[in-house]
Amino acid sequence: MNGITYPCSTGCQARRGALSAYFSYAKHGGKLKAHAAAQAWLEAHPVQPLKVSAKDAAPTRGSGKGIVYKETIHRGITHYAWAVAYRDPAGRARNRTFFIGSENTWTSARERAAHRAAKDFRLAYEHWRIHGGVHPDDTNNHYWSAKEH
Repeated sequence: MNGITYPCSTGCQARRGALSAYFSYAKHGGKLKAHAAAQAWLEAHPVQPLKVSAKDAAPTRGSGKGIVYKETIHRGITHYAWAVAYRDPAGRARNRTFFIGSENTWTSARERAAHRAAKDFRLAYEHWRIHGGVHPDDTNNHYWSAKEH
């Protein structure tokens, strides 16, 4: 549950996932100030993105890591992405990254879209690996790069 609740007559509680904080009306100088402090606390603790384990995201057959959820920190900002491990036609190991966004731009819709694109790419790669034909990285590069955003 996320948001502000009023569990008793002496204060309010802010919740963000597993985190919570209580704001006493007496300590903060009234209901409005306690509510403002709770709102500030919520803004300081952004919604955490949906996390799916690599085991759950990996295909049922195939080789390598499959699909992996990644969190990287660059200049103090956490960035989220799904990465697909595969091999190019020459046999070299490669990774294709489908970016979700940063801690400031993350949305569940962007995460679902990135995860769907990563799964589609991995399935196309598995199809190529088993049946041959055209490697997904060769012809549909525009299709995959368009889904990365």
